[in-house]
Amino acid sequence: MSADRVPATSAEPQREWCSLRRPEGALLWLIIVGTAARLAVAWALGLGNGESYYFTSARHLSLSYLDQPPLALWIAHLSLRLTGSVDPLTLRGPFILMFGGTTWLMFVLGRKLFGPWPGFYAAAVMNLSAIFTIPVASWVQPDGPLMFFWLCCTLCLAHIFFTPQLKRPMWWWSLTGLTLGLALLTKYHAAFLVAGAAAFAMSQPPLRRWVVHPGPYVALLIAAAVFSPVILWNAQHDWISLQWQGNRAMATRGCWPPES
Repeated sequence: MSADRVPATSAEPQREWCSLRRPEGALLWLIIVGTAARLAVAWALGLGNGESYYFTSARHLSLSYLDQPPLALWIAHLSLRLTGSVDPLTLRGPFILMFGGTTWLMFVLGRKLFGPWPGFYAAAVMNLSAIFTIPVASWVQPDGPLMFFWLCCTLCLAHIFFTPQLKRPMWWWSLTGLTLGLALLTKYHAAFLVAGAAAFAMSQPPLRRWVVHPGPYVALLIAAAVFSPVILWNAQHDWISLQWQGNRAMATRGCWPPES
């Protein structure tokens, strides 16, 4: 066989896929370099004030907590139990890896709505943002898991709303409910996903058909089931967490609880 007709090896498509000329390759390197840099920073820096507070809370496993839902603290608690270590890198590791997934989800969402390169640019800009690239992406706090599951839920909704002739709609609505419930388990802010999706669907005549479809209501039931540990904990503690969070949105003269 002549040299000019040697068949391409299997490594060549792999190298092409990893090329910076392709959005998928650029995304891969963005995740690898970003994750490595965050792991180095996590190893070099001690826990901050907020992280120390979350670490203290995570040592005591509970259905929920005063100031927030429990998922981020469950993750930190599991890391402590599995490794037996309390060093900053061990605690931050799951959150750093999760942000790699968040970067990928941002790319997939942008690719679905606008195309591959816009999806990469959205992921890159998120990684270059000062608030996202270190605090949210590295620190032990609820914002990292919230972003991950928020994007999971948004991606499910985008698939439902923008896929012509959607197949298995109940499966997609169930997945939406699961990811919404997990987002609610990280921060109460995830409730805005429900309000935003409902407002968008009602503003688009082709999407109003979902109002009479069982899918959204099944999704809400699944989300409520996933969120039920928070409801149970609050019911056992006089709804103290919901009262405290609600009070933070209101101006008071002194410390919480406000003076009567």
